[in-house]
Amino acid sequence: MTTRNLIVAAGAAALLLVGACKKDDSKKPEPAPAPAPTADKQAVAPAPAAGDAVGAVTAIVAPYDTCRALLSEDETDGLAACAGALSTAARAQKSALPAELQDRADAIAAAADQLAAAKDLEAARVAFAKASEPVVGLLGSVPGAAKQFHVFECPMAKNYKRWAQASPELANPYMGTKMQTCGSEVSAGKDG
Repeated sequence: MTTRNLIVAAGAAALLLVGACKKDDSKKPEPAPAPAPTADKQAVAPAPAAGDAVGAVTAIVAPYDTCRALLSEDETDGLAACAGALSTAARAQKSALPAELQDRADAIAAAADQLAAAKDLEAARVAFAKASEPVVGLLGSVPGAAKQFHVFECPMAKNYKRWAQASPELANPYMGTKMQTCGSEVSAGKDG
């Protein structure tokens, strides 16, 4: 199964899980699952095999990218859910990462928890920057995963200036709609 198919399947599964968690007081039959999300709107990918660092990083970056897409559109609706998925993914994938990278999974989970609790767009962007640094660091340390994502840098960002995304089209989460194309693609580098 290709990585894209894996991500699309994971997105569809996540949509089913989200739908199952919603309270439905009606007696209507369950609707058919929604079509799989685009690359910019991904959720948690299935758990990779133990020791599969590429799969683990991909599973972590998928919900991270969903949060990034929301912030690039100045959206906070759905942000707590994708941040929760990011926190869950980072904790679940930690053991599949090499020991020297597991602290990055902890940092991502902690930042995702802050992102989930953010009260406004500015606080969300600060928390997202805290998650971005270890995410970009993971991509720099796991080249197989880095090939699946694009890393951008915005010189105007107030905090950490880099982020990762699946799409090659720049969509700045730090500047949002006012400067969505501010930045340039850079290498993830060994330490982001």
